[in-house]
Amino acid sequence: MYLQLNASAETQSVGQDNIGYIVNSLVDFYSLSLSEDYEGGVLCIDEVDASLHPSAQVNLFNLLNRLSNELNLQIFLTSHSLTILKEIISLKEKNADQYQLVYFKGVSTPSIMKFNSYRLLKADLFQELTFKKPETKVYCEDKMTKDVFELLVNAAELLDLNFKLPPYKIIPIFLGADQLTKLPKSDTHFSNVAIILDGDANSKKKIKIEEYMKDSTIVKSLTPRELSKNFVSLPEYLSPEGYLYSIIYELVENDRDHYKFWRTLDEDPETALYSSDKIKERLIIKDSELCLDALKAESSDLLTFSSESNMLSYYYSTKQEDLLRWIKRTQAVFEHVSNRLMASRI
Repeated sequence: MYLQLNASAETQSVGQDNIGYIVNSLVDFYSLSLSEDYEGGVLCIDEVDASLHPSAQVNLFNLLNRLSNELNLQIFLTSHSLTILKEIISLKEKNADQYQLVYFKGVSTPSIMKFNSYRLLKADLFQELTFKKPETKVYCEDKMTKDVFELLVNAAELLDLNFKLPPYKIIPIFLGADQLTKLPKSDTHFSNVAIILDGDANSKKKIKIEEYMKDSTIVKSLTPRELSKNFVSLPEYLSPEGYLYSIIYELVENDRDHYKFWRTLDEDPETALYSSDKIKERLIIKDSELCLDALKAESSDLLTFSSESNMLSYYYSTKQEDLLRWIKRTQAVFEHVSNRLMASRI
């Protein structure tokens, strides 16, 4: 190993010079902080990343972040470094009150942009003209969860509710709610995906479909379950099969109250053969035989009727606020995950 003993200012790199100036400033603030009347300060650093290796940039940024708290400093810095910028975006996502990124877009007529996406910011720095959001992965309990979720989204679209979901791919992974809620604690990957739970996961205490059909007010005694930011559940407190069944039961047993629904089916050649009598005979289960297993055996027919009749769009036509709350909650979850993906280091 060769050790240069006669190092001088002339042998220092630009990066070393910059770090020297920054360290001197921090030492000055430390000295000031020892006085009783010190109330904090402001430190401005131009091109904080200049001539520094990416790992050195991260180390310097972490040092500044730590000392900003210890020395009560507000730090303003400029940078063209993607390494520094993604560190700021990451911190901003965790604490928007303490960290901000102000990005100047354009040269001849610069404008201020507040990017929340590392990928979008990177695309602009490289002068790209198009940007495609990454596809959000969505995991759900099973295929029935996926199918009912898609029926709900379709109903929201038919009712022209004001929402927009980012690009996503939904994947049934055939795990229960208890297993799914534990996944993010076991692997951080599952904090960057959206997870859809069945409606019966809305409360720790589950109710049976046969109990609900006898007395739907039983749900009032349930305590709603708090879910993490990347979790959303289907509406109500029932399994997907129970959820569809309860609506079909209402439409069949009170068909006169829902004359408009059945009349609309009559007008469409593809659903004209449906009638409340036929659906009652085909799908409504005797009280003595009603249970979740019996519903799962009929799940295909429940889905087919619900899909072909656009049952949920009719059902929520008079309950749009309920569906809007659910779809907005879903949108917030999907956008949260999408933003995490775009702010990632990928």
